Amino acid sequence: MGDGSVTLSRVQCSVRSDASPRKVPKGRLRWYDCLVKRTFGWLTHEACLSALGFAMLAGASAHAASAPARSDNDDPPSDSSSTGTANESAPPAAEPAASESESPPAPRRATPRIHLPPPQEEETPLWLRHPGSGLTFDFGGFGGGTDLATAQFSDGSTATLSAGGGGFASVGGLWTPLWLGDELGLGVGGYVGVKYQTVGGSNSNLSLTRFPIGLAAHALLRLSERWFLLLRGGVQKEYGIGLSGGGDVSGSADLDGSLGPLGEGGFYYVTHIGGDRMAVALTFRYTSAHDTLGGMTFSANSAGGLLAIHYNL
Repeated sequence: MGDGSVTLSRVQCSVRSDASPRKVPKGRLRWYDCLVKRTFGWLTHEACLSALGFAMLAGASAHAASAPARSDNDDPPSDSSSTGTANESAPPAAEPAASESESPPAPRRATPRIHLPPPQEEETPLWLRHPGSGLTFDFGGFGGGTDLATAQFSDGSTATLSAGGGGFASVGGLWTPLWLGDELGLGVGGYVGVKYQTVGGSNSNLSLTRFPIGLAAHALLRLSERWFLLLRGGVQKEYGIGLSGGGDVSGSADLDGSLGPLGEGGFYYVTHIGGDRMAVALTFRYTSAHDTLGGMTFSANSAGGLLAIHYNL
């Protein structure tokens, strides 16, 4: 029997001449087919494949029998990829505790903050904001009216006694309950006073005494914090009017007074005395009246200036 030869890549395989021609498999089985034919040329191709399959099956069975039994509680092996993912998602390790030689950090202390309200301006007292309610003491002098008597002195000088003249003093009160803001105050007031006038010398004198009573409404118009304009209007009547003489001129007479209007105006100032309660006023007053004596009527009009001391309550 003759032999033929087929040349393959890097392997030469000899086949028997009596065997039926076969095609050499391509690809990855080409090396296996040549190796098997060279070693077991007397076997068929199908027999070689069967033998190889039985050998691989036996090896797998032997490996499974020699492997240790695995419990259900055993953790499955983790590959490198899962380990890397776990390491990336794990929280950062805690900082190592300070050694005994290192002092622990000082505790944080909260500093209290005290919030103080902004300083407020001192509130203006009511008697300074709205004055004009309290007691008044008035002092002044008046002149006017009909001349009742004239005294002549040895040096040639003369003095006249007039129906509306004399020195004046009174006590009274003001009440200003109504204020339009802090600018204008409205109220009422009254007074009871005495007016006295005398003329004469060492040998004779003549005097006139009267007791006026007045009632008036007033207005306080603020000019500044402490200055006001005072305006008053009302009525006055004089009681107990008496004309008397002494020395060479003796005797007395009673006169009847009348009710007449009065008007007054001036300035009102709140001082710093008495805790801003003391105020003074400088005003000019005019009254219109007439007196009657023995059926005779004569003028008792008067005009004069007043200095008032007012204590606000």
